[in-house]
Amino acid sequence: MTYALVDGETLLKHPYTFANLRADNPDVSFPAEPGIEHFEAFGAIPVQPSEPPVEAGKQAVEADPVHVGGIWMQGWLLLDLPRRMVPKWLIVERLTDEQLEAAMGLMSLRQAERWRAAAFPNIYTDDPEMLAVLAAVGADPAVVLRGEQ
Repeated sequence: MTYALVDGETLLKHPYTFANLRADNPDVSFPAEPGIEHFEAFGAIPVQPSEPPVEAGKQAVEADPVHVGGIWMQGWLLLDLPRRMVPKWLIVERLTDEQLEAAMGLMSLRQAERWRAAAFPNIYTDDPEMLAVLAAVGADPAVVLRGEQ
């Protein structure tokens, strides 16, 4: 169980540990294993755990607790996952000759020039144009665009 030091609905410190409780109250004698009542007597309350949110392309990381309906709950932030890339040479290796030829024929002029450009050695695994081309030539994007093994 984690604790937070609060003043009403204002979060002062989280996490708030037994070491913090002792340091903030040096003249008080606490048992070796204090209970909730010892924390609550000095304004520290238990933080109720909560399930992290789940969203595609995001990672949940713990944040400060939030005050909800009189209860302090574990808080979460959703952060964007970094976009993954795969080297173009690996895509070429994973396509058959027929698929590669068909893919090059389906690319727009801009897409084909980007494909050939040495300045762009990688492709984002979620690139919508590449996903459409791979699907059109019968290649499995999950296989072709997976990272290096």
